[in-house]
Amino acid sequence: MFTRQEVCALTGIPVERFKSLVRRDQIAIILANESGWNYFSAMDVFRIAIQERLSCQIGYADGLSADTAAKIISNNAEGIEEVFWQSLGKKAAPDKWFGYVGFSGDLDVNNGGDGVFGTLSEVTKLIERKDRNGEQPMRVFLVNADSVLREVAARATKHLNIDFIVSGKTEMADAARE
Repeated sequence: MFTRQEVCALTGIPVERFKSLVRRDQIAIILANESGWNYFSAMDVFRIAIQERLSCQIGYADGLSADTAAKIISNNAEGIEEVFWQSLGKKAAPDKWFGYVGFSGDLDVNNGGDGVFGTLSEVTKLIERKDRNGEQPMRVFLVNADSVLREVAARATKHLNIDFIVSGKTEMADAARE
């Protein structure tokens, strides 16, 4: 488990910004344990890092970027988890991407759009097939999930002197046994 300070070091989010996101309910993760917002799993760190990267890309396209990014992460938790597991320990496979496709009808809804994930070619095919009653996607935001994981792992080595990927595997395996 990682503390809030460690999460900020791993994700590159300043502590005050992170606290502000938590106060505003703009962090998509929900902790099932009694640790509250004090301890986070490797998966939580990955989700927060993906959310932050999406937030930076979204800007003001759908209102407040932190709200929209939190909804995207929340609505697509299973896809992010799948990308996380596929990305751990892989050698030369193509990078995995995560993102969302928004339609013009979503502008007033702020629902986080439709999630997409996979290799870049898989995501492209998914986006091409997205269609709502003949309506084509209006916007697409993608994040290279493997790149985010590599950045988190590099920060873990630099700031915490740990191997994030090994920690993540061990931690997730321990949680699965409980």
